[in-house]
Amino acid sequence: MADRHDLVRRLRLALAAIAYKLRHPRRRPGYVSVVVPVYNVEAFVGECLRSLQKQVYKRLEIVVVDDGSPDRSVDVVQGFMAEDKRIKLVRRENGGLSAARNTGVKHARGQYIAFLDSDDTVQPTCYSDAVKSLRESGSDFAVFSYRRLRNRSIVQPGPWILEAHSRRLQGVTLDEFPDILVNAVAWSKVYDRTFFDRAGLTFPEGVLYEDQPVSAAAYMAARTFDVLPDQLVNWRERDDGQSISQQTRDLRDVRERFAAAVTSLKILSPNPLAHRTRVAQLLTNDLRHSIVKIPNSDPEFFEAVRVGVRDVVSQVEGVEWDAVGATMKIALGLIESATREQVIRFIHADGLGLQTYRTTVSDGEVLLDPTTIDVLPGQVERWRTVLAPSETPLDRWVRRAWWAPDGSLHLVGWALLQNLEDPDQTIRISVSGPGGAVVDLDVEQGYDDEILVLRQHKHCTYPGSYFEATLPADRVPVTPGSWVFEVSVEARGIVRSRRFREVQDVVTNRQLHLRTLPGGRQAGLALSDDLDLQLDVVAPQPTVASLSLEGGTLAVRYTDDVPVSAARLAGRGGPVLQRGADGSFTADVSRWAKVPLDPDPAQAVTARFPLQAETEGGRRRARGQVGEDIQVLGVVGPFAVCCVTTAKNEVTIDLRQRVVVLETFDASDAGIAVSGVAHGVGAAPQMLLRRRGLASTSPAATASDGAFEGFIDLAPGRWGLPGALPGGFYPLRVLTDAADGSPVEVIPRFRRAYLDQLPFDRDPGLVRLRLTHSRAKNPEVVLRSFTSHVDRSRARQAQLRAGVGLRDLPIREDTVLFRTFYGENTTCVARGIHRELVRRGADLDLCWAVKDLSVPVPEGGRPVVVNSSEWYELMHTAKYLVDNVHQPDWFRTRPEQVFVETFHGYPFKQMGLPYWRQHGYSEPRIESFLERASDWRYVVSPATYATPLLREAFGYDGEMLEVGYPRNDIFFSPEAPALRADVRRRLGIAPDAKVVLYGPTYRDWLSSTEFVSQMVDYLDYDAFLEGLGPDTVLLLRGHAMNARHKNRAARRPGLIDVTDYPEINDLVLASDAAIVDYSSLRFDLGVAGIPMVFLVPDLERYKGDRGALMDYEPTAPGPLVSTTQECIEALSDLDRLKAEHAEQVATFKRDFLDLDDGRSGERVVDVVFGDAVPPSPGDPTQG
Repeated sequence: MADRHDLVRRLRLALAAIAYKLRHPRRRPGYVSVVVPVYNVEAFVGECLRSLQKQVYKRLEIVVVDDGSPDRSVDVVQGFMAEDKRIKLVRRENGGLSAARNTGVKHARGQYIAFLDSDDTVQPTCYSDAVKSLRESGSDFAVFSYRRLRNRSIVQPGPWILEAHSRRLQGVTLDEFPDILVNAVAWSKVYDRTFFDRAGLTFPEGVLYEDQPVSAAAYMAARTFDVLPDQLVNWRERDDGQSISQQTRDLRDVRERFAAAVTSLKILSPNPLAHRTRVAQLLTNDLRHSIVKIPNSDPEFFEAVRVGVRDVVSQVEGVEWDAVGATMKIALGLIESATREQVIRFIHADGLGLQTYRTTVSDGEVLLDPTTIDVLPGQVERWRTVLAPSETPLDRWVRRAWWAPDGSLHLVGWALLQNLEDPDQTIRISVSGPGGAVVDLDVEQGYDDEILVLRQHKHCTYPGSYFEATLPADRVPVTPGSWVFEVSVEARGIVRSRRFREVQDVVTNRQLHLRTLPGGRQAGLALSDDLDLQLDVVAPQPTVASLSLEGGTLAVRYTDDVPVSAARLAGRGGPVLQRGADGSFTADVSRWAKVPLDPDPAQAVTARFPLQAETEGGRRRARGQVGEDIQVLGVVGPFAVCCVTTAKNEVTIDLRQRVVVLETFDASDAGIAVSGVAHGVGAAPQMLLRRRGLASTSPAATASDGAFEGFIDLAPGRWGLPGALPGGFYPLRVLTDAADGSPVEVIPRFRRAYLDQLPFDRDPGLVRLRLTHSRAKNPEVVLRSFTSHVDRSRARQAQLRAGVGLRDLPIREDTVLFRTFYGENTTCVARGIHRELVRRGADLDLCWAVKDLSVPVPEGGRPVVVNSSEWYELMHTAKYLVDNVHQPDWFRTRPEQVFVETFHGYPFKQMGLPYWRQHGYSEPRIESFLERASDWRYVVSPATYATPLLREAFGYDGEMLEVGYPRNDIFFSPEAPALRADVRRRLGIAPDAKVVLYGPTYRDWLSSTEFVSQMVDYLDYDAFLEGLGPDTVLLLRGHAMNARHKNRAARRPGLIDVTDYPEINDLVLASDAAIVDYSSLRFDLGVAGIPMVFLVPDLERYKGDRGALMDYEPTAPGPLVSTTQECIEALSDLDRLKAEHAEQVATFKRDFLDLDDGRSGERVVDVVFGDAVPPSPGDPTQG
C-alpha cells in the first residue's frame, strides 16, 4: 500500500512538472534558483556554497554572480564548480548588491527563486521545507525565520522575529497577519518565479536596504504566503563592517536606511492596517540600529538621524504609539528636541536597554522609571514611559519533563512576566483538549537563581518564577487526542496566558517519550508543528509487559489491556513468535549468532526487528511501558540483543555489535564517574570527552558480566602541562578498537530512568558541570567557568564593574594581577616579569587572570577567573597590574595602583591612533583608548627604535621603560637547553629531529570577525615534509585569530599543530629554523638566533591593506620566498642559510633588538617594584 501511494505521488509530481514545462518552456520545473552575489567574501563564500551543497532538496540551480570582486572569491567559487555542476558563475562589473541580484534573476531558470548573501549559510532543510509548504498551499512565496552567526556562536534573532514566526501559517494574507512585515530581508524567502515576475519585483540599484521595499511590495502583491517557524538561514554578523545590513554608522547608510523605511511605508499605504503595523515596527526595532551609533559618529550623522526620525514619526497616527517600546519613545523624543550631547549621555547610560530601568504598575499599565538613569533632561511625558504589551510578555519554558513511576507527569521550569520588577505572581498551568475540556496541574512555586543568568535584568530578580507542576495519574486525560499545555501568570493585576513551547534540553524529533498508563492507553509529550508542547493521548495499544532472553530463547509477554493473538519480529530474518500455554510468545533466536557483522565498525546497529502484534484491529506495532529506553537483554554470538523503545514507544529488538548503556553518573573534584552495561567494547575501553581538538581520555573497566565503569578526568592537562578542560560542549563517547585495530567511538545511551533526570548539574569545584544530551539523545557534558549564577547576573556584574564596595577596600600591597590576551593564556612579557619575581623569591601574591581553569599558570602563580567576584576585587585592589592589551573600558586605576602596559610585539604594523582612524573607529572610542592610556604608570618598550613609535601611536607621555622584552630573557638563561629538551619530549619530537616552526600571521581579508580569521594556505605541508625528509618535524603555530577559527590543518605524520600551545617561546627553543611572514614573532626568533625564511607571496597586498611603520625588508633577515619549493631549498642546509644571511641578521639585531640581553626582566622589576622585592641575586644569564 505504501509503495502504491508513493507511486501515485511521484506520478502527480511528474504530471505537474510536464504541465509547468508546457506553460513555461524556459523554466526548469521543480528547481529552486538560488542567487548568490559575491563581492570581497573570500573568507566566507566557501562555507556558503558548502551549505547549499548539503541541502536535502537537490534540485537546485546555484547562480553565483561575481560583482567585480577584487579578492580571490571567484577562485573559491570555481573550485566548487569543478565538483558541482549545479553551480554556474555569472560575471559582471561592480554595480552593488541590487545589480548583482537582478543579474542573477535574469540568469535563473528555476520554478522558484531565492536569494542568499555569500557570507551567510542555510540549514540543510531550508529549500525542502519551503518548497514542500508551497506545494501544499499554492501560495506565492514562503518566508522563514533566521538566526545570527556572531563570532563562533549562534545567536537568536530579535524577539520580534521570534514572535512573528511563532506559528506555522499556510495560505495566509497580509490582512490576516500583518506582523510578518517585520521580516523584510531578501534572503528569508522562496518565491514562486511566476509570481515574482508578475509582481514586477526588482531590486532598486544604487541604494542600500534595497530588500525592504521589495519585501513590502511582495507582501502587498501576494494573494497568499506561507510563514514557516523554522530558523533556516544563518545570518553572519561581520565585525569588519562589510555586511550591508551592518553598515549603520556611515552618513549615506543612515540616510538610505530611513529612505528605505519611508519608501516601504508608501508601498504599504493602500493597506491601513499593514501601514500602521509597519510604522510601529520601524519605531520600535529598525530605527534603533542607527540611534545606537550616534555616540560613535559626528554631528552631521546625528542630524541625518534626526531628519529621518521626523520623517517616520510623521507617519504615526495616535494609537500606533501604544505598540512602540517605552525606551524608543523616550529616545525618539530626545532626538527630536534634545541636543546631541544629551542623546549621547542617554545612550551611554544604557537608556535604550529596558533591563536598565526600575518599573512600576499603575492603573493596569507598566511604567518604567526614567529617573533610574538620572541623565534625562527635564520631565518625561508619562505616555512615553508606558511599556508596550510586547515589553511585558509572558516568558515561559520547561527545563525538565518526566513520568514518575506512579503514572504522574512532572514539569519543571520558569514562567514570568518580563521586566516586571519583583512581582508577587501566581502561576497556573493546564492542559486543554478535545471538546474544550480543561485539566489543571498542581503547581508549586519557588525560586532558582539561574533565572538571573537566563533573564538578565539590573533590577528584576523574578521571585516565584520557578515552578514544579504535577499532573496526577488520576487526572491524566482519557480522551484520545492532542491536549495543549497553557500557562497563565498573574502579577499586579496584569494577566498573560500562552502555550508552552518545546522543552529545553529534552526535545528530540518533536516527540518526547510516551508512557503506557493503566488500561493500556498511551500518553506522551510531543510538539506540534508550531512547536507547542502538547500531551498526546492514544487509545489502548498492545503493550509489552516483559521481555527476556535466556539460552537463545526470546520471550515476550503482553499486558491484558489489548488481547494479542499472534506476535512476530518484522524485518529480514525476524522470526515468528510462538504462543505458549502461559500466554507468552517465544522464539529461538540463536541463529542470530550467524548474522554477518557490519563491515563498518562505527555502525551502531547491525539488524533491527520491530515487534508486531496481531489484535482484533489488525497488525500493530507493539508498545513499551515507557518510551526512549534501551535495555540489554543478553548476548547472542557477537551481538548484544537490546530491547529499544523509540520516542513513539514502539518496541524494536536490535542486534548491536557494540553498546554502552549508562545507568549512573556523578561528579566530584576529581572528575566524572559513570557506570552501566556494555558489550563489544573490549577489555580496555576509554571514556572520551572531545571538542575541537581538545580531549580527555580515561580508562574504563568492563567486567565479564557486562558491567561497565568509567571515569573522566576534568583536568587532564595538555602538552604535558597541567590544566582543566576549557568551557564548552563536549560529546561523551566510549573509545575502543575495531578488529583491525582502528579506533571506534561508541555513543553511550541513557536508560529512560536516568534520561528523566537530565539536565544533571554539579559544581565539583574545577568547573560548573551539566550533563545533558543532544537532540539525538547523545550524551553531552557542558563545562562552564566556576562562577555563581549571582556573579554572572547583569546586576551583579554592573556592581562589580563600578567597584561598589570594592574601591573603598585597602590596596593589597603584596598583590600582582597579570593578564595577557584577555586571559586566554599566561604568556608574553608578563611571564618574563613573573619569572624574575619568582627568581628573586619575592613575597608577593602572583595572580593571573584566566578565562577559565584550563589556562595553565606558571609556577609560583595562582589563577583568578575573569569576571568572577575575586577578579573584580583584585582589579580594584591589587597594587600592581600588568597587561599586554588595553585594560577594560570600564576600569580606572586608583591613585595607589601601578599599571604596567607591556603590549605584545615589536612595532612594525600600523597601530594605535593611525590604525584606529584609518579603520573608522569612532572618536569616543578613540578617546576611551587615550583615557585608559593616561592610567598607565609605565610602558615597556622592547627596543630603542620602538619608544618614539609607541609614544606617538598611543598618545602616551608617561614613563617609558626602554629595557627590552622580559619574555625573551629565557633565550639567554642557562635553563634554556634543558627546557628545549623538555619541550621536545612533551611534543614527542626526537632529540635529533630537524624542527621547523611555521608561524604565519592572520590576514584581514581572511577574517570573518574582529577576532577570528582563517589561516593562509601558502605552505603545502605534505610537499614540504616530503621535500625535507622523514627527520623533519613541522610545528604549525597559527595566530590567536586562527586559533578561534573552526578549520584547522588535518593531522599528518611530521606535522604538529601547536596553535593552542600556551607558551610561544617554548616552541622557539624547540626549533632549529622557522618560516614566518609579518608577525612580530620574527623579532623574538631573531633574539633566539633562529634562522628564518620569509614566505610572503602577498607582500604588496599586505603592506597596502594593513600598512607598515617602516620598510619590510630590513625587518626580515632571511630569504623572501613565495612558494613551498623555495622554502624547501632554503631550509635544506641550515648552515648555508645562516652564513648567507649573517650580515643581514647582524644589522637586524643592531637596529631592532639592541636591548635584549637576558636582563630585561631584571630592569623592569627594579623600577616597578623597587624595595618591595629582594634585590637581584645575580646575573640571570649566568645562573
